[in-house]
Order: sequence, then structure tokens, then C-alpha cells
Amino acid sequence: ESLFVIHRVETGSRIRRYRKSMHLSQEGLAAVLAGMGVMVSVTSVGNWERGLVEITPNHARALAKVFGCRVYGELVVFHLRDYDGEADQPASFMDLLSRCSLQKERLLFV
Repeated sequence: ESLFVIHRVETGSRIRRYRKSMHLSQEGLAAVLAGMGVMVSVTSVGNWERGLVEITPNHARALAKVFGCRVYGELVVFHLRDYDGEADQPASFMDLLSRCSLQKERLLFV
């Protein structure tokens, strides 16, 4: 089990922000993705934006190409699996690395 999970609401908010900054409707974004060979329904785009469903890695990579951003850190937002408010957040990057090593997790920075 992973230490981190996708923060669906914040990720969805970023998808919506990027989409609107490109003056695309949800339908328009789905059409752009289809033109890249990545099939997605307008309903799925709306569900991502509302944080109702988790975006797949393939869709996230395609969106990052469309938006001209990085997948991790700019589009997809992660949080600790057992996040319980500010008290659960690591105090520093070193604290985060310490927690990961205790969990035998590997971090991949892209």
C-alpha cells in the first residue's frame, strides 16, 4: 500500500484551471485528447474536475502534454494516505524522506 494517494479535488481544480486558461470547454478538451488518440468522455472530464474519480496515469500524461505542464507537482497533487489535517503533514522535506524510508517507499520525482 502506497504512502501517498492522489488528492482528487485539488487535482480536479488544477485540471479545470488549466482547461479554462486554454479557453477550452470540457467537450473541447475531450476532443483534443481524442485527436491525440486518448479517448475520454466529457462526463469523465467533468468527474475529474469535481474530484469524483481519480485520473489514470495515461490520462494525466496526456493532459500534461496538452497543458504544457509536468504531471507531478503541477497537475496531479498527492497527499499522505492517512492525512488528518495539518498535524499529519511532514514538517520538512527531510521528515517526508524519513517517513518514506520507514515505509520502505520509493519516491519518483519527474
